[in-house]
Amino acid sequence: FLLCSDGLYEELSADALGRALSLASPQVAVERLFDGALSGAARDNLTAVVIRQ
Repeated sequence: FLLCSDGLYEELSADALGRALSLASPQVAVERLFDGALSGAARDNLTAVVIRQ
């Protein structure tokens, strides 16, 4: 599961979100998400939590 702010999900496509969430480590997934948002024109704060069972 991904819980994130609009500053993150408005900057990335659904494909980019899905690819990041498919990574083995939640930490790496969040790092990829932030890298992707910050490489664009991120105009808002970024918050994300990846939860796995």
